[in-house]
Amino acid sequence: MLTITRTRTCRYFLILLISLSLLILFPLLTGNFANAEETQKSVDITYEDVDGNEADFDGFYDEEGLEDDEEIYFDEDSEENLDENSDEISDEDSDEDSDKDSLKGKKRSDMDSDNDTDKEVSSEDSDIDEDEDSDGDLDEDLDEDESIEDDEYIYEDEDEDIDDEDIEDIDEDDVENVEDQEQASEDAYKDEEYGGDIEDPGFYEGFPKSYQPYLEELHAAHPSWQFVPADTGVDWDTALDKEDSGTHSLISPNAPSAQRESSSKKYDGYWYLANRKTIAHYMDPRNFLNERNIYLFLQQTYDENSQNTDTVSEIIEGSFMEERNPGGDYDSFASCIVDAGAQAGVNPNVLAAMIIMEQGWDGSSLSSGKKEGYKGYYNFFNIGAWTTDSMSSVERGLWYAKGEGEGNTSYERPWDSPFKAILGGAEFYYNNYISANQNTYYTKKFNVMNGADSIGSHEYMTNVAGAAEEGLLVKQAYEDFGDLPVVFEIPVYSHMPKKACNLPE
Repeated sequence: MLTITRTRTCRYFLILLISLSLLILFPLLTGNFANAEETQKSVDITYEDVDGNEADFDGFYDEEGLEDDEEIYFDEDSEENLDENSDEISDEDSDEDSDKDSLKGKKRSDMDSDNDTDKEVSSEDSDIDEDEDSDGDLDEDLDEDESIEDDEYIYEDEDEDIDDEDIEDIDEDDVENVEDQEQASEDAYKDEEYGGDIEDPGFYEGFPKSYQPYLEELHAAHPSWQFVPADTGVDWDTALDKEDSGTHSLISPNAPSAQRESSSKKYDGYWYLANRKTIAHYMDPRNFLNERNIYLFLQQTYDENSQNTDTVSEIIEGSFMEERNPGGDYDSFASCIVDAGAQAGVNPNVLAAMIIMEQGWDGSSLSSGKKEGYKGYYNFFNIGAWTTDSMSSVERGLWYAKGEGEGNTSYERPWDSPFKAILGGAEFYYNNYISANQNTYYTKKFNVMNGADSIGSHEYMTNVAGAAEEGLLVKQAYEDFGDLPVVFEIPVYSHMPKKACNLPE
């Protein structure tokens, strides 16, 4: 009986002991589970905060977010920014959890910008709108009982917005500073280039300072001469690059070899390609601001005060036109050329010099009127005269003078008299060059007054020295007649070299 009682007593004691153990251990066990669940909630919320959508650890989104089969690409560098608080999570899940925790506070737009080369998005605008909506509704998705520390939440978005505004302000200030610096630099350049320290600067106003000593000397010798700056609106290097491309500028084989390109190739069986330094010399106006070469810039419109039969006679003296009678109502080529120039609006002195340059001092088959098959036809300016498969340059020039085989009558054609040929050529020249901002020998060769894109095109000649040579011819019309009131239109470029470009020797 005593044995049974002891056995029962031990059993009750054991039951009591187990019960007490359970009472003690149960709260501890349930507390750990709660902490684990709370930790998982914190990670889930953080993951939700990254993309603005609810997601579990496997990355599946609810029906308001991305579709289940869409992938999310994360920054490969995110592992370098793992949150230090990830140590609180169990070792078994620490790698996975810390990767998600490292994305805390990062906008989806930032993720997209890091991975835009890998990720395909069907509608960029709609995704951005969804992200903005999800960020705005984030607080509503959180349970009231859930406690999230500030460092776990994405308040850093506000800081980023503030930083972005600061950056924008800085950028605007930087832009303004850069613009101010550029304007100051341009002002300093203009002050340096255009400022003058010579008395009576009126006659060279608008010219760079490097032009002024040359102009002062010319003005002192010829007070009635007028110098007009022609602003090209083009940077010097840009203009030179344009002219130094293709085969726009050729040089005579009689010129020193130092003025040619290294290639021995000939163009039209005679000319060589001029090198850059040679082109720069002939393009630099300062090289021609002297008594000998200033007529390179002579305005070529008609002016009865400085253009007459006497001035033209000075030019054609010694040429085939001096003794020859042009026929018709004219007893001399001088009077014929003056009338043609007056009617066309072109300086007749310029026309006389052009004819000599085109036909030579002794004339050619194009100006004789005696070419077999084209007798009685003339082309003093070589208009339309180039070689084809079926015609020589002379034949084609006279074919043009005759009406191009179709009876064309533009520019006074057919050119069956010297006067009609000269008048028609003058009209052609006026319409295609003088009225097209190519009003000097210089601009006839270097087409710099019609914008950078026009340079190297629509040039009257390819001979890089041709314009300067024609200027020397027309000079004869003026030098023996005192100080005639003539106008010189001189091109100006921006950012020119400090000194005039020398001709290679």
